[in-house]
Amino acid sequence: MTRALWIQPAPGGAGRNDLLTLALSGSASSILLQDKAWEYQLIANLPDCWQSALAGAVTDAGIFGPELAAKLSSLKHNLETTGVERTLEVTVSEQVFLFTISRVGDASGQYFYQTRIEDVTRLRNQEQMLTSLQREGSHRSKNMLAVVQSIASQTARHSQTLQEFLKKFRDRVHALSKSQDLITASRWRGAYFFDVVHQQIDRLVSDNRPLFEVTGDNVLLSPNVTLHLGLALHELFVNASTHGTIFESREAPIAITCRRLQEGERELLRFTWREPFNATWKDITTRGQGYGKHFGSTVLEHVVPASVGGEAEYRLTEEEITYSLTFPLEQHS
Repeated sequence: MTRALWIQPAPGGAGRNDLLTLALSGSASSILLQDKAWEYQLIANLPDCWQSALAGAVTDAGIFGPELAAKLSSLKHNLETTGVERTLEVTVSEQVFLFTISRVGDASGQYFYQTRIEDVTRLRNQEQMLTSLQREGSHRSKNMLAVVQSIASQTARHSQTLQEFLKKFRDRVHALSKSQDLITASRWRGAYFFDVVHQQIDRLVSDNRPLFEVTGDNVLLSPNVTLHLGLALHELFVNASTHGTIFESREAPIAITCRRLQEGERELLRFTWREPFNATWKDITTRGQGYGKHFGSTVLEHVVPASVGGEAEYRLTEEEITYSLTFPLEQHS
């Protein structure tokens, strides 16, 4: 946007075009030109926040106010002594301006003091956003490393052989990486509940997707909840797949739900896994390691609820396996 042009009144206007060319050369910014006595000769493209001041005294104090004028005066006298270009950054009503004060000369050898004013608000906002993203990325990377370290330690504690450790550890890290893919795709906003569930279904038991019924509120989960819910789902799917309940004939599918709940002034989310089976609990426990206490149950009952600030219940009966995780929604919105 082209703003008003102010030029020091002079008899006849001789040399006016040369002065304007000198002032605007090589710049698309606001330009202010002063002579050797620091008297304003030209002001072009002055930002709107200072435009009204041109109706009064055309001085630094009259245009910019006493506080900013004092800062400019210090820079200008330093420039006058050293000849070295000086800069100053100023914030006005959430706009950021960069003042650059330098000495310029014309073809006759006469020199002037030029002040360029550039609106760098967008640049500073971008820099601030980039810094925030870098900090956020560093924070999340550290959190992820801590989760991976915990998984490695706990998996080793519950593994009998190196091969068993490697397989379980790779699978769990892969589950985390798939959840991280959803988070990254959303630009760190998180992931929707249905997407988290279907991703784990497709990753582990894609051929048996009809054996699952996913219902409830498709809530946008925070990055932290996305990671830990994905890990919980991984353990539940692995348990069901390892011990055969997914592949048994059943009258009802495995039911996976997410519901909003109201508890006083707090809004909660409750994730529920209900896995019915036809065999008796005694039959189930005779298969491999069974559903006894192991790293999977540690994740479900302790690691995940602690990480999302909620509570979990993992129940085993002769008819079904149920797991519920309840946590405050406001912490993860």
